[in-house]
Amino acid sequence: MENERSGKDFMRNEWKVLSVINEDKRFTAPIKSTFREEAYILKFVNDSCFKLATSVNYGGGKYQFTSDNYVIISDYISTLVYNELDAQRNFDDQLLSVFNGLMHYTYKGNKLIFRGENSKEVVFLKQ
Repeated sequence: MENERSGKDFMRNEWKVLSVINEDKRFTAPIKSTFREEAYILKFVNDSCFKLATSVNYGGGKYQFTSDNYVIISDYISTLVYNELDAQRNFDDQLLSVFNGLMHYTYKGNKLIFRGENSKEVVFLKQ
């Protein structure tokens, strides 16, 4: 079993959202195919911007590392195409609301986890 790692090596990889925790409830990424091929895949574009599309919308934002294993996620927004599938739309809303602000990150093996205030969490798996 691999130990937890620090640093920023994870930025070289692409990461698929596995789940989101908000208000003590776990939301799992929809399994059904989505409109966007790159849905729920986190990509670090450069030293300050990331892409993270939702089920039908392009999405992205900015990030800034503040100290060891802490990052500020800001301006995470997506385009506004309406998704008629409730499960995908609800998950998208949770992802957009949780993945922001000051977050502590850890990665271990093929898992990357961002934890924010009030037990908010986003779990990613390496692609």
